[in-house]
Formats: sequence, C-alpha cells, structure tokens
Amino acid sequence: MFSFRTHDPFKAAQEDDTSLGNILIEKGFITLEQLNEALEIQRSQKKLGEVLVEDMMVITGDQLDEVLVEQQLRRREISRAEFLDLCSKKRRRLMTKIDDHAKALESTSEEVAMKMGQGLVALHTK
Repeated sequence: MFSFRTHDPFKAAQEDDTSLGNILIEKGFITLEQLNEALEIQRSQKKLGEVLVEDMMVITGDQLDEVLVEQQLRRREISRAEFLDLCSKKRRRLMTKIDDHAKALESTSEEVAMKMGQGLVALHTK
C-alpha cells in the first residue's frame, strides 16, 4: 500500500528559510497573519510580492526589492559581487531621493520666509 502526498504551499513556505514570506517575516516587514492572507489572495495567479505591495499595501516596493535580493543571495542565485553592485545602485537611488527632498524642502522654506517677510512688511506699514 502506498499513499499520495499532496503539496501544501503554505507548509512548504513555512519550512523554506529562503521563501519570500519567511524573509519578510524575519525582517519584521509583515506578520504571519498578513502572509497567510496574502497567500490566499495569491491563489488568483498573482505573485506574492505584488499582492503585498499593490493589493494589501503592507510593504513598499523598496522593501520587496530588498527581500528579493536577499532571497537570491540565500539561494545562491547571485554572486557577492552582483549583490554589492545592486546595493550600490540602490544607494545611488536613495541619495537621489534624499537630494530631491532636500531641494523641495529648501524651496518651500524660501517661499515661507518670503511670505513671512511680506507679512511683516505689511504689518509694519499699517
């Protein structure tokens, strides 16, 4: 007598320390409950990352990118040199975002100062 074993993706994901869900939980980006909910939604042929970013909005695209790179590293799908190159590119993107935010803040600060100055002049001339 023999038995058939069915593949349970939920159980398989919990046992695989390189699975996207486990890495997200390990990093504290999502809870086990959020993973289970996402896996239920995922049955509609979407990728888990898409469900978590677009449907549930519990992680950001940047967090997904980070975990996908780590997953590749754990599975030895990319080399250390490729990983360092990806980190360098991500750092450049982050620095660009920081610069953009700083410029926007500086511009806003100048506008506020000008308006305050105009307001003080108006008050002083009354």
